[in-house]
Amino acid sequence: MLKLPKHNLARSYVRSYVDSNSRKWDLNVSLLCHRRPILVPDFSPAAANIKDFHVEETARLSCLSNWEITDSNQQKMIKDRAVGKDAGRELGFIESLTDVAQKREIQFEEYWPTVVREKTEFYKPTEQLIFIDTKTNLPPRGPIINGNLQESARLLGPEEFEISFTSPFPISHYKIGFGKAAKADTGLDGVIVFLLHAYVNDSFGSILPSNWITSNDLEKLKTDSKMNSSLFSIYKEISAVN
Repeated sequence: MLKLPKHNLARSYVRSYVDSNSRKWDLNVSLLCHRRPILVPDFSPAAANIKDFHVEETARLSCLSNWEITDSNQQKMIKDRAVGKDAGRELGFIESLTDVAQKREIQFEEYWPTVVREKTEFYKPTEQLIFIDTKTNLPPRGPIINGNLQESARLLGPEEFEISFTSPFPISHYKIGFGKAAKADTGLDGVIVFLLHAYVNDSFGSILPSNWITSNDLEKLKTDSKMNSSLFSIYKEISAVN
C-alpha cells in the first residue's frame, strides 16, 4: 500500500484538490535532480579536441628538451644546406621527423595521465547522474509547503549540495491512484505529483553512490516496471526529461 509522507502540523500544506469528477487528490512535489558529467568519454570528438588543446598548450608553455633543441638545429642545417649555405659543414646523424614525432608522443603519453585522470573520489565522472529516493527508486517526493513548489522541492534535494532549478514551473506531472484500502485510510483517490527539475551546483562534490543512478539504470528501472502501469508511466515522464 502506498503511504503518504508524514505531515508537520507546524507548517501549512497544500493538500486536497477535487477534480471535475469529484475525485479528491493529495498534491505533492517531486525533485528531478541531475549531476552533470565531469569528464567526456575517451575517444569522443570532445575528448580529441581537449587532447589537442593540451598538446598545444604544453608545447607553448613547456621548456624545450635537449632532443627538441637538437632537432630544431638539425632541421635548420638541412634547410641551409638546401639553399647552398654551410656546404662544407658535416651534418652527421640526423633523426627523421617521424622519430621526433614518436618521441613527442611518448613524452605526451607520460604527461597526459597527470593532467586528466579519473580520480577515485569521483563517481562515474563521464555519466549524468539522477538523484533518487533509495526506498522507491524514484526522484524524492514530498508535500507542497506554504504553496511554494520550488522551496518544497529544494527540501527534497541532496543535503551535501546546493541546487539550481532550470525553471520555477513544473516540467511535468503524474498521478498515483490509490487502491480501496488506501482510499479508505486517507479519504483520497490518489496523489498528483508536480515534477521540478534542477542541477547540483558543484559537480565535483563528493556523493553517496547509493543515492544516484545513471541514465542506463533509469532505463532498466523503466523496463522492469512494465507490469505496473502506474509506475511505468512515472518512469516514462522522468525519462522524457532525462
